[in-house]
Amino acid sequence: MIKKKTVSITVLLFVLNGLILTCGFFYLLKQNILSVRTVAENQTEENLRVFGNSLVQIVSEHLDEKNEEKNIDGFLKKFNFTDSTGLYSSNSLAKDFRITLVASDGKVIGDSEADEISVLENHKERKEILAALSGKEGKAIRKSTVSNDNVMYYALPIQTKNGIYALRLSVPLSMAVYFSTSSKKQIIETMCTVFVIILLLTFIVSAYIVHQIKKLEILSGEYKKGNFDAKSTVRSPSELRKLGNRMEIMATEVQRLEQVRKDFVSNVSHELKTPVTSITGFTETLLDGAIDDRPTAIHFLQIINAQSIRLMAIIEDLLTLSRLEKDNKKPETMKHDVVAATKQVCERFMSKAELKKIKLLCSVDVGKNDKVCCMLNEGLFDEALGNLIDNAIKYCPENTEVDCKIKLFAERNLVQMSVEDNGQGIPNEFRERIFERFYRIDKGRSRDMGGTGLGLSIAAHIIKAHDGKLYVTDRLDKKNGACFVIELPVIKQ
Repeated sequence: MIKKKTVSITVLLFVLNGLILTCGFFYLLKQNILSVRTVAENQTEENLRVFGNSLVQIVSEHLDEKNEEKNIDGFLKKFNFTDSTGLYSSNSLAKDFRITLVASDGKVIGDSEADEISVLENHKERKEILAALSGKEGKAIRKSTVSNDNVMYYALPIQTKNGIYALRLSVPLSMAVYFSTSSKKQIIETMCTVFVIILLLTFIVSAYIVHQIKKLEILSGEYKKGNFDAKSTVRSPSELRKLGNRMEIMATEVQRLEQVRKDFVSNVSHELKTPVTSITGFTETLLDGAIDDRPTAIHFLQIINAQSIRLMAIIEDLLTLSRLEKDNKKPETMKHDVVAATKQVCERFMSKAELKKIKLLCSVDVGKNDKVCCMLNEGLFDEALGNLIDNAIKYCPENTEVDCKIKLFAERNLVQMSVEDNGQGIPNEFRERIFERFYRIDKGRSRDMGGTGLGLSIAAHIIKAHDGKLYVTDRLDKKNGACFVIELPVIKQ
């Protein structure tokens, strides 16, 4: 078989995070440049507007007072290269502005950079010029026909006694600080540095998380080897810490179940071995000649018969448990009066109680109708309650009472059947385990009383299958003895 190559989670996380961060980096870089471009355009437009508004006054006065339209070209060239006016000596971009004056017919009559304005084409169709000649300020961004650079054009109207003119200022966007090569380089370098730092931090965090996962993997390996005492050392992140704690809880459960399984195997072997040993021993004795002694043979056969019955009872109870546990299937149930069903079970054990001089009582506290309905499998309910009453009779001394009480709790929508006896009671430390298969508090005394050691376990499974609860507690009247309680949900009659 060819072993498939696998990728470690460290590499997977690093590559995945790297791809995500790279995509995010280029997206943010693009957005950052676009954002900076917008800021730069707005700032450049503001600079042109402020500079232009100041220049409009100067050019307007020059045109009106001196009527020097013919000499305006020289005036603009001279203005562009000196700061004698003191207007923009502190503005580093002022010297980069190109100033163009356009007459109302679109003819360029002055330009701060053109050597010969006569060769310049008519500007009347230019967007910004059209706006200025209509009395408004206009703006446009397009490639220069001379330098092929992106240029911002800003035009303002100049109203004179001789008519309207358009004063246009322009500047290459590359001259703005945000669009300089060094500024772009600085932005990219900064973002690359941030990208690398984030990628490294992501790798460190990923490596840390992988390390914690490795700890959980080692912990699961310890549990696989049977070392259920191993503890999780993961403290963070909280999700993995909780996972480690849950693994510890599961390990504790598995350890407990494993112990229950061992106890069950040991107990079932012992329970089966005892009657089989008796049957084998007495059979061999009969074969060795005791069969010729009729009274002895009859006595031995009676013992063999009793042990055979006990063996069959154990097998039947094991089969019952197996059926109850199989696929956790719910038994078929019908609407039954639980009061009547309880009374029938009590009547079935009356004669057995009388033989031991025990008074078996059945008291009912369910209201006026003396009837409570539950969804029951009547046969299984009879077996569960019968096991409790049978145990109470077995372990109660003579001349005492066993009281089976039925009480309705309408506000909680349930009914309780409790079986109280006057026996020795169940110590607190054993109450959680008495419903386990074959578990006995006093093993020797329990076997002398008969039974298979499976009755309580069967009863617990039956009641659980009816969506009820079975538990043991002290008697409410504080007398010696145990009180086994069945709780079942009631339905409307």
